Amino acid sequence: MTANNILADYKVEEDDEYKVDTTQELVIWDSLPKSLPFNVGHYGNVGYTLVIEELNGGSSCQVVLYDGLLSPVWKINPIDLHDDDAYRGYAFPIEYNLPLRFKTEPSNDIHNYIEKIAKNNNSNHPSEITFKCDMKFNENERMISDNGKYSFYLQSSGNLVVKEYERTMWSSNTALLEPFKGPFTLSFSPIDDGELKIIDNYGDTIWSNWFIRKNNYHTLYTEPLVYAISSCNEELRLPYVYNLHNYIQPEHDNIIVDPYYDNLLPGEKLVYQYDDTVYLTLNKTHVIWKLGDYEYTIETCEEINELKLLNSGLKLICKDISKDIATLPKNKDYTLTIKENLRNEDFRIIIIDMETHTIEWAYEPVKRLTSLENKELIYMDKIIVSNTFTTYDKLYSKTEKDKFVYLSNDYGLQLIDKGYLSNVYQMSINETAFVINESIIVNNVNNMKLEYDSKINSLLLSNNIGSYIWKYPGYINCDQLKSNNETCNTIYSLSSINRNDHPWLQLLPNGKLYGSYFLELLDIQHYLNTTDPIYSLKLNNLGDIVINDDKFLHKEYYKSENYYLLELINGNSKDYELINTIKYTNENGTIITNDNINNEITLPLYASKLYINDSFTKGEMLYCNNYSLIILDGKLIYRDHVKLTEEVVFEVPNVNLVELIITNKSIVLMSDTKVQYELTNRLSKSNINTFLSCNFDDNSVYWDDGNGKVLWKYPMNKSYNTKTVAILLYNRYYNKCLYPQTTLNERVTYEECDDSIENKWYLEKID
Repeated sequence: MTANNILADYKVEEDDEYKVDTTQELVIWDSLPKSLPFNVGHYGNVGYTLVIEELNGGSSCQVVLYDGLLSPVWKINPIDLHDDDAYRGYAFPIEYNLPLRFKTEPSNDIHNYIEKIAKNNNSNHPSEITFKCDMKFNENERMISDNGKYSFYLQSSGNLVVKEYERTMWSSNTALLEPFKGPFTLSFSPIDDGELKIIDNYGDTIWSNWFIRKNNYHTLYTEPLVYAISSCNEELRLPYVYNLHNYIQPEHDNIIVDPYYDNLLPGEKLVYQYDDTVYLTLNKTHVIWKLGDYEYTIETCEEINELKLLNSGLKLICKDISKDIATLPKNKDYTLTIKENLRNEDFRIIIIDMETHTIEWAYEPVKRLTSLENKELIYMDKIIVSNTFTTYDKLYSKTEKDKFVYLSNDYGLQLIDKGYLSNVYQMSINETAFVINESIIVNNVNNMKLEYDSKINSLLLSNNIGSYIWKYPGYINCDQLKSNNETCNTIYSLSSINRNDHPWLQLLPNGKLYGSYFLELLDIQHYLNTTDPIYSLKLNNLGDIVINDDKFLHKEYYKSENYYLLELINGNSKDYELINTIKYTNENGTIITNDNINNEITLPLYASKLYINDSFTKGEMLYCNNYSLIILDGKLIYRDHVKLTEEVVFEVPNVNLVELIITNKSIVLMSDTKVQYELTNRLSKSNINTFLSCNFDDNSVYWDDGNGKVLWKYPMNKSYNTKTVAILLYNRYYNKCLYPQTTLNERVTYEECDDSIENKWYLEKID
């Protein structure tokens, strides 16, 4: 809060200790809390920032004012409002540069309070001091002017001040800066033109009098990476760096503290982040990799001079010998840094090729694999076969030189132009399992091998006979699964089948098959009653839907067509209420299985006996090994699986039959319009014990009353009774033949006589 022209009536006197500009704007109140020992922070390059922050999960909040260095100037916390010390703002009795006619006295305003200094000769220094190497002042040691009016000293808060008596004339604005901790010292050094700097208890510099200095532009603390000088003639260096580079630093804004060093000296650190417990460091004899409470020795020698990153690798240079830590392709730009595996909180020291941005070396070593197998093979001191493929490793192509797939720290498993699996950080193979992270993808298979083929841009997993059992192509674009299309006849776990770049079919290792918008279609593990991971679903040339190469969702028991299709109906709909439906057809478009119930596939029923109220629908069958009874194309068909022939058992012209039902009085066929047609004669009395079954002696299907009496049978002409004859029943009056099949509750009909099997009657004695 300010006031203009407040001094308009001020009378300037000749004996005024200060000359007053009566036109100036005066500060009469500001928001600074009294507990902070500096005025209003540091403006910096970004000014001040006012932030409201949530507390306790959003149940409360606080308002904080940050200065240009993101140091908190003041904050208001509603929880503390009942506290007597809660800040509410205050009137400014004394401003730093406010001209006063009187000599200021100490008050409860900490801005103008001089800490009591022990009265001894070591606390006070004269007004002129000759710089000496490594000379320093401790907190509250003062330089005092000859007239005793002015003092220059470092407060215990880390703030360097010039005082006129108790009044602050100037401040370094470094009081209570995070994360620096006291006690603080003020140090001198005669390097170049001399430097005055404030150092905290850990040796970190928080302020320097140099306006422009090497690798930095500042008059105040700007970065947590700080400067240190260990001897008078030493080059000015950072004790903490994030990277080492073997190339010249590009043009950049001088305000950015990012020196390009190509080496570490003993006592210096390559850090993951400021003041972290993860870093690479040197002492006089060891190169040490520090991971929290764990410490690993990378290399040693009797006396270390430096660790240097060259354009050919990383070298430890000692007093009498040099040792190669990493040998790399020559004449490239490299950066040595520390990266965190974002998925399992693991840290790695790595060297990056800055042209290709690939990882060329890591500790532990980056592997350049030709295959992933349950063994390890080393060639020319490099691991080329291993049972583990992890972050930063490369798996080279089996078909093209210098092409590879690798596990990125940022993006997980990456395929060129095929996207990535962001949550993958490790693949491994043991005696019988292929594992991604901790999840088993393929189990109970011996001698597996994982390879990369860059020509088809896929990972390929083969079994002990060299057959590929799992692939990761990232994704493939197919409108449908088609049995005669090698690219589009199989879906593998973790990959998707896309249509117009949108997934319409996805398979997870837990056996869940999903359609568009991740609607669940089928739980394959549940359907097959297995706990094995599901890694493939294939539509083969025989018309089978094969799971994991040895289990069947559907098996074509009759003759194979030229090809089969598996496709999704309503898969492009954006209406989540619509149902994803799988349709399985042959080359003629004949539906083999289809469903739209609860978003799940109902697979064909293969039963050898049906009881009362049992049924099967189109695409399902009464299965009798070498023959079957099935509903296809709106007809009830008898199929001979050996001779590959079929006969129509029952059909109604222009009627689409869709279901066969066993009732307590007859066998009924239901049309798609819900009209019932009787396959058999109706029983006079209800019988709940009847069943439809297979007679393997004569390859027939029969309806039994439950007590061994055959009520209906097909085919009758395949009975072992050689006297059985199929005849036409001719009516001379109508000049037509009696048609043997009737509609429920309707009379028999007469049709044109022909020699088709549908119009014939069978005469056979049934005991």
